[in-house]
Amino acid sequence: MTTSTFPTPSQAPAPTRPIFADGLFCTAVGGIATLFSEPISMFMGLSTSLPLIVISIATLLWGLFLLGWSRSRLVPRALTWAVISMNALWVTGSILLLLTNVVPLTDGGRGLVVLVGIDVAALAIWQWRSLQVRH
Repeated sequence: MTTSTFPTPSQAPAPTRPIFADGLFCTAVGGIATLFSEPISMFMGLSTSLPLIVISIATLLWGLFLLGWSRSRLVPRALTWAVISMNALWVTGSILLLLTNVVPLTDGGRGLVVLVGIDVAALAIWQWRSLQVRH
């Protein structure tokens, strides 16, 4: 007779929707920011569009990676924790950027950083909540 073992809730795969949503958001924002890097850079008050191009291409690639993973039926919990950590790092970086004024942004640029930061924080919270044990 064979025995079946089931993973404990802390080992079970994570739901795919939060990762899919993050991938979709990153792909869309990265693609738009890459295509329109010059006017967005001017709106934000950046002297050159190169930093935005680099960040937006990296965001686009990250989003495509997440979309690929979310297509699988099982998203490893470790990947979800990595995504949560990356999102927390993004939010922390956004806050530091706004507080230190290392890059002088226009009011519109500051607003854009806040808006994206709020979206990323909401995704991180959703991902964290998806890992919680359900009774």
